[in-house]
Amino acid sequence: MKWFLVAIMYMSPNVHIDPQISVNNQVLFPTEIMCKAFVVESKIALREELMQHFPDVKHFTLACVNSKALSDLHKKYKKNEI
Repeated sequence: MKWFLVAIMYMSPNVHIDPQISVNNQVLFPTEIMCKAFVVESKIALREELMQHFPDVKHFTLACVNSKALSDLHKKYKKNEI
């Protein structure tokens, strides 16, 4: 199973507004543990890169998701690009 690193970003302090989802397609992880280890090791660089590309972000969460969870996110927030 492949694991993806996903940023779930809220552009408003109002968390009732649907977030934008950004998927890192450049790096796929073979296990969830490897994905989470990458997030822990790279959290400062990931945060800086995210803030550079999306300066209007008010709050974000980094998550490791498998293909099914990614599909579920797409269905839930389909009006936002994934």
